[in-house]
Amino acid sequence: MRYSDRVLYVEPSPMDRFGLEDMKSCFQEAMDFTEREKHYLVIDLRGLPVHSSPESRAYMADNPYNAFRLADAIVLDSLPYKLIINFFVKFHSPSVPLRIFNTMEAADEWIRILKSGNDTQGTDRD
Repeated sequence: MRYSDRVLYVEPSPMDRFGLEDMKSCFQEAMDFTEREKHYLVIDLRGLPVHSSPESRAYMADNPYNAFRLADAIVLDSLPYKLIINFFVKFHSPSVPLRIFNTMEAADEWIRILKSGNDTQGTDRD
């Protein structure tokens, strides 16, 4: 994890299965790392074979960490991952804006726009 100018960058380690306890631990670590300051989250999942459980996805949609996130940018290079995250967004309706990107540069640009107060809240994805 890296935290700079109210942006938390996360590059998870590869795991066979990301369960509920893993998700709770990750969110607690993020809250501690950011000292519970409201922030933007950029998750780089490129090249990672992470598979989350249904319980962890449900917890991701509704948990105490949501109160500290302003927006989520997810960087992916996997079509199956994109389909899963798009399903998650439609099914769970995240409490913060969430977009999927192919590059860190595109994710950073979106966060920069959000931080400047010019977000269009659209559904365009990179």
